[in-house]
Amino acid sequence: LETLHPGDHRIPPWDFRVKEVTSLSVDPHKMVGSTIPAGCLLFREEAPLKHISVSSPYLTSTKAYTLAGTRDSGAVAAAYAVMKHLGREGYERIVAACMDNTSYLEKRLRELGLEPVIEPVMNILAVHHPDPDLVQERMRKRGFFLSRVRDPPALRFVVMPHVTRASIDVMIPELEGALKD
Repeated sequence: LETLHPGDHRIPPWDFRVKEVTSLSVDPHKMVGSTIPAGCLLFREEAPLKHISVSSPYLTSTKAYTLAGTRDSGAVAAAYAVMKHLGREGYERIVAACMDNTSYLEKRLRELGLEPVIEPVMNILAVHHPDPDLVQERMRKRGFFLSRVRDPPALRFVVMPHVTRASIDVMIPELEGALKD
């Protein structure tokens, strides 16, 4: 969120400063194209680690606390290289483009009569619909794979760096058709 709104003190705390936050995930592959195994899961306390540990008597320690695919150091090096290459300015450029496209998608969805559940503060947009499962299935048949929210019932869109205004413009008529089917 700091990259979305640098220096904006209206953004509420969202990390370990909030007592109820017990874990955070870091997924550099989602916004900056790093390798998938570079993601990590951070816990406030050590106790949850027991749920993901596996016995490793053949190692120098008796337990391993990594998830499948997370031990490859090449992924860590790749993530570091991407971070160094982009720098903060690169991250901000990527996030700004995603937010511009999120606003554009919101405008286009409103044109179809779909209202946001909340005004998006990041690149995720959910719009109310009484039967998101039906729309999801209709869109799948049209070659588009949408997510949904169960409570409240809504269609969910995540605007990643590969999403462009052109791709939004291709999807909107298909969604309009799926809403009318």
